[in-house]
Amino acid sequence: MITLYGKPGAASSAPMAVFEALGLDYRYEVVDHTSEAYQKIHPLGWVPAVAWDDGSVLTESAAIILHTLDCFDTKGRLAPPSGSLDRARFYEAFMFLATQVYPTYQRLYQTRRIANTDQWDHIHAMARTQQEDHWARLDQWLAARNWLAGDAFSAADIYLLMLVTWWSDIPDLCRRWPNIARACRGALAHEYVERAFLTHEQADDIAAIQASA
Repeated sequence: MITLYGKPGAASSAPMAVFEALGLDYRYEVVDHTSEAYQKIHPLGWVPAVAWDDGSVLTESAAIILHTLDCFDTKGRLAPPSGSLDRARFYEAFMFLATQVYPTYQRLYQTRRIANTDQWDHIHAMARTQQEDHWARLDQWLAARNWLAGDAFSAADIYLLMLVTWWSDIPDLCRRWPNIARACRGALAHEYVERAFLTHEQADDIAAIQASA
């Protein structure tokens, strides 16, 4: 059986939602990321990680999602058709989230990895400004589209929702960038998405997004 290793409020929420959408037979194991046992699975001690049926392990939430779509999304439920413009938009949005938005959070919340404490305030201020620029860019995209990849809901919208729930002031984000809020509410309208985020103990985050309607 597939095993998804994760923890509440972490980057395992979006992969879980994708697993749920596709009806995969998997189990979810909450881990202590500092434990020696888990670091044998992921040497850096980060979550998520997935152990597949063949015993192989894959890390990084974006890679887990994209590989899952390649292997199991045979009906194209969570990604547009290959070769289409919407597929290109899907990749564009997904890569922007994974390479710009996600790393900016690391500068905000994992600052100890990159700088001495006397630099933290400056780094935090810069990272917050950068993230607000990212939200503005995404909101602009969504002003012209129903979803990040075009007319159809996709895994990119689930990934966006996960990243939005990490923001320190979700009501303010939803007020300032209403198209993002709309997309996140739409993602949560899928029962399997809400279920995955509730499993990750994010009821308050869900309520804050839904209250923005």
